[in-house]
Amino acid sequence: MKKILCGQQKGGVGKSTLAGNIAVGLAAKGYQVIVIDTDKQQTCVKWGSRRKLNNQKPEVQFATLMAKKNGNQEFIDTFKSLEASGNFDYCIIDAGGRDNPELRLSMFVADILIAPCLPSQADIESLEEFDAMVGEVMAGNPNLRSFTVLNKANRGLNFSHEILLARQAVAEMDYLSECSEVVTERPNFRSAWLDGMTAYDLHTESAEKAQLEIEGIIACL
Repeated sequence: MKKILCGQQKGGVGKSTLAGNIAVGLAAKGYQVIVIDTDKQQTCVKWGSRRKLNNQKPEVQFATLMAKKNGNQEFIDTFKSLEASGNFDYCIIDAGGRDNPELRLSMFVADILIAPCLPSQADIESLEEFDAMVGEVMAGNPNLRSFTVLNKANRGLNFSHEILLARQAVAEMDYLSECSEVVTERPNFRSAWLDGMTAYDLHTESAEKAQLEIEGIIACL
């Protein structure tokens, strides 16, 4: 079972939406997928509940997991049990947007870290701090693969320079090397999420383009 964490210490960068789209994209390929939500806001669990209620296919399993006081080993053992069960090919972990035990423990158990980042100066500066955190965690998980996805990007001509500068800044970081994909900001991402859906559940030209971007990320896994 491959464990993929969508995590970053900054909120509002689209971690949950990206996690859900990746999960459904993998499930559409026939893989058994579970999403583990470690955020108190339970964004992915609520999305999964709506998806199940609306009988959306393909199905993904979802669960919540929080770190208890002095319960680090219990948190880690939960992933070991999931892996030992042989029931899942992929585990997508959605972590909250702040430095907390859930984020650090998830980085410790993950095989791959996807760090979404908006292509703006403020977000890149925050990502530099997170890059240092990744280095700290890799002392205990040296096999962790980590990369950045520029998320919720505006591809208009007036913003192309912003994306270029963000790419250059990420390229200089020590641990977060950039995935080739840039995920575009699309209103249908937000509206679909409210119904438990993803880009894979929509049949529009915009959704098809979004699927290609998600497929680009999946190809990096």
